[in-house]
Amino acid sequence: YRHDSYGVNLNRVYWPSPDSEKAPAQAALMVLAKAASTRPKGLALFVDLHAHASKRGVFIYGNHLEDTEQHIENRLYALLLSVNSSHFDYHACNFSKEHMLRCDGPSAATPGASAEGSARVACMR
Repeated sequence: YRHDSYGVNLNRVYWPSPDSEKAPAQAALMVLAKAASTRPKGLALFVDLHAHASKRGVFIYGNHLEDTEQHIENRLYALLLSVNSSHFDYHACNFSKEHMLRCDGPSAATPGASAEGSARVACMR
């Protein structure tokens, strides 16, 4: 589904640092995100949008934030989307720490198989 022609899961190459030769788009995204985060107001919002083969509707896999106020704001964005779109399913969203650290099925033993390599988790670091 989300693998390139070499069999690399492109949604798991962001951490610790994407290889600019093997994943140029992902490397460029991380450069932009890091540059934005150094600005005075920082990076206000990062949304990693992609389809999911086994789920219907629109939802967000968000990060679990240790700061309670930030975590509420994080979830509030998803709640506002659900209020404004009948296609958005707030209850399908996941903001848990466990989901951020999970490994992907049988290929979990391969490098980059952890969700820690996803863009949303890597950008938070």
